Amino acid sequence: MDSKIFAILVIISLVTVIPTAYAQVTIADKANQKLVEVRIDSEGNVHVIHVIDNANTPKQVDLIPGTVSNILVTDEQGDEKQLSIIGDNNAVLIMPSNEDSILQYELDNVITEIDSIWTWDFLYLESTTFVLPEEVDLLFANERPVFLDDKKGIACHGCQMLLEYSINESRSYENVKWEDKEFQVEIRNQKGIDKFIFDQPSKSIAFEIFGEEFNLTNTSIMEHMFG
Repeated sequence: MDSKIFAILVIISLVTVIPTAYAQVTIADKANQKLVEVRIDSEGNVHVIHVIDNANTPKQVDLIPGTVSNILVTDEQGDEKQLSIIGDNNAVLIMPSNEDSILQYELDNVITEIDSIWTWDFLYLESTTFVLPEEVDLLFANERPVFLDDKKGIACHGCQMLLEYSINESRSYENVKWEDKEFQVEIRNQKGIDKFIFDQPSKSIAFEIFGEEFNLTNTSIMEHMFG
């Protein structure tokens, strides 16, 4: 996907995520995680929450890769609990408990912003819920568009995903006619577009963004539109 522009057609795509193995130091059995939630604010700050099932032996929770800080473990009432850090903030050892434990921390140096596109190459081998900034209604998961509508985020099972999104981008709408059908093309970027052209013989769309030309042709989206 071009890093300078979101070119969107109103098509809902499903994302299949295939996890790959990665190495971690292990000193205890893996904890059963009821929830892994990643909350991202509009400045790209990341707060992570793990809800850990109760257990009568110490359990290990691997942390999401990144620069981890402010690690805190509490019980369900919010009272702080004892913990042990494994490695260089790579994992946490949760002590035995008769109730669930809640692990929280801040995560830095994981999201980058280039040309107003926020990107995170995410890998964590647990089902993970992402809560995006409220301004985001569209994101890309592995370069496929996912429309949030009224939802606050997405769930990723696995989870290996290239996450990309933009905030408060300009939106342009153009109508395209093909045979007896009419399609609406939505183009998002930070600058707006000019000189929108649809060429029927080649089934291609072209437009300019302040002198830069962009073309859409022979893509899966175009195939969906025109068959």
